[in-house]
Amino acid sequence: MADGFRYKAFISYSWKDRKAAEQLHHDLETYRTPKALIGKATPKGPAPTRLHPIFKDREEESAGASLRAAIESALNDSEFMIVVCSPNSAKSKWVTKEIAHFRRLRPAHILPYVVAGEPHASEVPGREAEECFPRSLLFEETEGGEVPIDAPLAADARASGDGRRAAKLKVASAMLGV
Repeated sequence: MADGFRYKAFISYSWKDRKAAEQLHHDLETYRTPKALIGKATPKGPAPTRLHPIFKDREEESAGASLRAAIESALNDSEFMIVVCSPNSAKSKWVTKEIAHFRRLRPAHILPYVVAGEPHASEVPGREAEECFPRSLLFEETEGGEVPIDAPLAADARASGDGRRAAKLKVASAMLGV
C-alpha cells in the first residue's frame, strides 16, 4: 500500500463472533469509495478507491507461520484496528492483548464496532456481564496499574444502534478520514 502499511485494517474479534467479523470483513473489502471522494485530500491522505486489504486471521496467515508472530506482524503492518465488540470480545484475552499491542502503535486508529452487549455496562452494578468493550479499550496498563482512558466513539451495528449498514459507513469514513 502507498501509505506504508501492508493492511488497511486488522479486525480483532472473539472466535464466538466470527460471523459478525466475516460480515464486516466482506463489507469493508467490497466497499467502494464514492467517486466524488476518490483522490481527494483528507487528513489520512488522498482517499483511496478501496479499503483493502483487511487482515482477519485465518484468511491472511501463511502456512507454518507462528500464530503470535503472524498476529503481531499483521498488527504492526495495519493502519487501523477494528475491534468487534461484544461480551465475548470483552472476555477474550487475545482481543485484549491485540488491543494493548496496537494501542502502543496507533491509539487514535482503534475503531470499535459493537455487535452485541452494552457499552459501559460494567459501570452498572449487576450488568457487568453485558459489557461489550474489552478492558484494554477502556484502560491503559501502566507500571502503577490501570489508568482509565476515553473510549473511542463506537460504530454500533446492533439493530438498536446504528444498524449494520450505517455502522459500516462510520468505520469506512473513519478509515477514509472524512
